[in-house]
Amino acid sequence: MKKYIYVLPFILGICCFIISEISGATISPNGMLIEPFFFLIPIGYMFLFIGIIISFINFLCILYKKVKKA
Repeated sequence: MKKYIYVLPFILGICCFIISEISGATISPNGMLIEPFFFLIPIGYMFLFIGIIISFINFLCILYKKVKKA
């Protein structure tokens, strides 16, 4: 489980985007866009960015261990 913990932020980010898309946006009669779950879009990007950073750190750790063994 600890080995695959870096996948969790990617899954959470994708879930945020899916929930935001499913909620649906509406346009009010005066032309204003109404998105009830707009806050999930930046949170989704944040989770994806965190997942990329954690994956990069994990890759560097694996690379360091291989170089150290050799």
